[in-house]
Order: sequence, then C-alpha cells, then structure tokens
Amino acid sequence: MGSQQTGKGAGLIPFCKTTKRFLLFFRSEKIGYFPRTWAGVGGKVDDVDGNKYKNSALREMCEETMFCEKIPLRLLYIYREEKFTYRNYIGFVETEFDCVLNWENEEVKWVTLSEMKNHENLHPGFAQMLGDKQAYRLLKKYSS
Repeated sequence: MGSQQTGKGAGLIPFCKTTKRFLLFFRSEKIGYFPRTWAGVGGKVDDVDGNKYKNSALREMCEETMFCEKIPLRLLYIYREEKFTYRNYIGFVETEFDCVLNWENEEVKWVTLSEMKNHENLHPGFAQMLGDKQAYRLLKKYSS
C-alpha cells in the first residue's frame, strides 16, 4: 500500500448479531493515511493499551464512536508491511447503535456483507482484507 507506517496498529469492524450487518466508517479528510475512504475503526497500538492489539482496537472504537463497551472480538486478518503490522478484528454487538463521531470519521452506515464488499471507495487495506479468502469466509460465516 505504500503508507510507510511503522509499528503496530489494530482496528475492528462492528458486527450486529441481530441484523447481521457491519458498521462502516467514512474517514475524515483530516486523517493522514487514505482519507475519505470507507473502513472500520482503528489506529496505533499505544503504551496505554499494554501493547496489546485487542485493547487498542477497543480503545479506538471508544475514541472514534463513544461506544465504549467491552465487546467480544475475533481476529479476522493481519495486514503486514516491512515495518508495520495491523490486526483487523470483528467486534460483536447485540444491537445496532448510534455513534458520536470524533474528528477521525465523517459518516457511518450499517451495511450487509454484500454491500460492504461491493462498496465504492474502500480504504486499500480494508479492500485487501475483504479480498482475502479466509477473512471473507469468516465474515460470510457470521453474516449468514
């Protein structure tokens, strides 16, 4: 992808078990990497996270949406560059929720797996995850 990031990052795609839909986020133009694209929430793994990917994904979810419940996560995909690793999780929620967005995202929408896969203007790393057979199989398993 050519982002030249270093370190570790983590994020998640909220998944509603009741409606079988995923929550997509439209990244703000103020974001440094791939602004104005659709993706999940996420960011850098910080010391405050105990250097743990899952803690980071949940913290980022809380910061970006004000949804701060500790929800079950399942590893979906690991993106790697030379000096950067990003773990993508599915975050399971019982009901769809409304977000109070911070500056990192401009819009959200709950979508089906088909709508998500065929969505225009996806973040390149997010699109790569959706194109991964194993990750897509897992998404399909939960959304069926």
